[in-house]
Amino acid sequence: SNLVAIGSYPSGWEIISFANAELLAPGQWRLSTFIRGLAGSEAQAQISKIAGSQVVLLDGAINELVTGFDFLNRKTLYRLSAEGKDHADAQALQFEATAGPLALMPLAPVHIKARRNAAGIDLSWIRRTRYGGDNWETTEVPLNEDFESYQVDILDGTTAKRSLTVSSPSAIYLSIHEIADFGSPQTSLALRVRQLSAAVGPGFVNETRLLVA
Repeated sequence: SNLVAIGSYPSGWEIISFANAELLAPGQWRLSTFIRGLAGSEAQAQISKIAGSQVVLLDGAINELVTGFDFLNRKTLYRLSAEGKDHADAQALQFEATAGPLALMPLAPVHIKARRNAAGIDLSWIRRTRYGGDNWETTEVPLNEDFESYQVDILDGTTAKRSLTVSSPSAIYLSIHEIADFGSPQTSLALRVRQLSAAVGPGFVNETRLLVA
């Protein structure tokens, strides 16, 4: 409840929930006590919001313009008219929009860990889901993908030294590969981890540096 989107089409949108709304003047509210970066928008939460940013209340007036893969990356013409008016009305608003992959991208994995063993470094994480993840009785959230797959990039600065593709939320970075990539055992690793989608490809990324336990 109490969701707003803040941002713009070019810069992206952050989804924020708020607990308190204080009316200051007609049409002017002070919102406080936030949960930021919801619905996969955590990358936008790292960007300061400037005065004059657009704010959209995500209530029952919001409707999906398209559903299904058939509309993905396809330009569609829309006409909006006032209630009771035909779409051909002279005052109807006409615009074009293209449905992008954002709503279908897997959310970034969380709780990434790195632990050294005899063979190398065990990497593990927890996946997230866009739909059906609020049931606390289930042991694991729904996959909502045709298959489970992840890409793990081992980084040296911004360069990917090695990429691993795995079918479960874990991977092993072998010691022989670690020596080949860096020349010596590492006390910390910089990683990029993302879940893959058959429909839209790589999802949102979690990029982090971890101490190797």
